[in-house]
Amino acid sequence: MGLMGEYMFIWNAVNYPCGSIPVTRVTKKDVDAKFTDNYDDMWTELLKETIKGSEGMPISVQVISHSYEDEKALAVMESIDKRI
Repeated sequence: MGLMGEYMFIWNAVNYPCGSIPVTRVTKKDVDAKFTDNYDDMWTELLKETIKGSEGMPISVQVISHSYEDEKALAVMESIDKRI
């Protein structure tokens, strides 16, 4: 999934604070599920290939806030952490 790194790195480039917090883990049921979508394109195939062997890996939520509002991103992350 390295090709999707742009969804993470862009926030550093525009000076927006961001962080990610794990909310669950990939289960055997997730790995065994038959993923389908309406596109059935290169990204679909990449997703199907990438999930193989990922059981136990963390699934996270990415939180982003505006420049110089780091405390807002941290507050949201703390709220998510307390609720899970």
